Amino acid sequence: MPPRDPNAPVPPEHVAALLAAATAPCDRALVALVAHAGLRAADACALRVEDVAGDTARLAASPTTPLRRLAPLPLPVAEAVRLAAGDRAAGPLLVTRTGTPLDPRRAVARLRALARRAGVDPAPTLPQLRAHALSRR
Repeated sequence: MPPRDPNAPVPPEHVAALLAAATAPCDRALVALVAHAGLRAADACALRVEDVAGDTARLAASPTTPLRRLAPLPLPVAEAVRLAAGDRAAGPLLVTRTGTPLDPRRAVARLRALARRAGVDPAPTLPQLRAHALSRR
């Protein structure tokens, strides 16, 4: 079998399997942000609840830079982000079950664990590869 092209998009069946395996709202939001919005782990973890414009389902496109452009979120991402935010109006968007902010290394570990649980290859789900693939289009 030839090696997988790292620039290929994440197969839709992998995304569906990952979303099915992600039972926690934070995990579902992480998968949706990586697979559908193309964010890297650091960017996804840097998002704050206030970066997501509530009813308009728009996201501050560059959460780690001072530029505050808003970009529309795909519907699956908007729904997952709303669930992850819950009733919080401010603070980190992605938090652990204990409420501490999710850090990038833990986010990548969560994606790998979800991929194993879903029975899919974890390589295409890594945020760095996904962002790289999107930037080359």
